[in-house]
Amino acid sequence: MFRLSLRRTAPSSAQEQASTKAALSLCHRSADNAWFRLITRPFVKRGVVVVLPNYGLCPSVGMDALVEQCTRAFEWIWRSAASFGGDESRVFVSGHSAGGHISGMLLAHDWSSLRSGSGFPIKGVTAISGLFDLELIRLTSLNQRLAPHRGVRNAQ
Repeated sequence: MFRLSLRRTAPSSAQEQASTKAALSLCHRSADNAWFRLITRPFVKRGVVVVLPNYGLCPSVGMDALVEQCTRAFEWIWRSAASFGGDESRVFVSGHSAGGHISGMLLAHDWSSLRSGSGFPIKGVTAISGLFDLELIRLTSLNQRLAPHRGVRNAQ
């Protein structure tokens, strides 16, 4: 299960109303999502629709479940882009920390089932400080808190 927070501005002209906008899925889960709403302002100001997926956190959920939640969220964003003024051919993904890892996993996902007319559904990715090699975490004491089976697929 995931929740989405959608940030957009009201169109100011008939021309802007008719145009579609780029969409950005910003993957970073924090106790303080208000802070991340703050960093969406420059994007929204420039007409980008920003979506903040809210997903489960480790160790309550495993990495596979977390990535699956974000995959479903991205799929919804891509399929629903037109309903909120977005353009399915201009959907970007960005994330920080675990969100950087999620962004990389979304980039590596097989999206062929979407049958995107615009080609690959992710126009671009910015993965900031992501954890891309979970095998290293599996070998540390952090793994005791995460449980051995969590993140297995993501570490391969």
